[in-house]
Amino acid sequence: MRLSRLILAGAVLAVALTPVGARAQTGGTGLGIVLGEPTGVTARFMRGGNNFQVHGAWSFTDDAALQLSGDYLRSGRLDTEPMMPFYFGLGVLVKFASESQVGIRVPVGLNHFFKSDPFEIFGEVVPVLQVIPKTEFDLNAAVGVRYYFGAMSWRQ
Repeated sequence: MRLSRLILAGAVLAVALTPVGARAQTGGTGLGIVLGEPTGVTARFMRGGNNFQVHGAWSFTDDAALQLSGDYLRSGRLDTEPMMPFYFGLGVLVKFASESQVGIRVPVGLNHFFKSDPFEIFGEVVPVLQVIPKTEFDLNAAVGVRYYFGAMSWRQ
């Protein structure tokens, strides 16, 4: 249990203290689908530097069940040609299986916003530290697409 608390504290510090210079979308609400583990619907809410995503999805592993998650995200970019935007964050997961589960998520992903169309495509890998009913590690991975409603703007 001590190791899991140390990992959680490190993840919180990394998200809070990492400076990121980015060219990223800064406004709007995106709705779409996420395919992988789990598969379902997704939404992302972007207001300036505050980004939140939620997934309502079906997990197909072991004890197939509804899985809900919510994450706070930070964005950045890799200095490559072409530019590769990325994001990382910290969140919570609740899985409604025969034995319900609660865990801490640390999503890391690559995404692309289309300048002329209000779409985002993304892929993410998400280490999960399950804390209820027992402590264990899991891994989720998915790809998805979101359509954005509302104001869309870009920042450097």
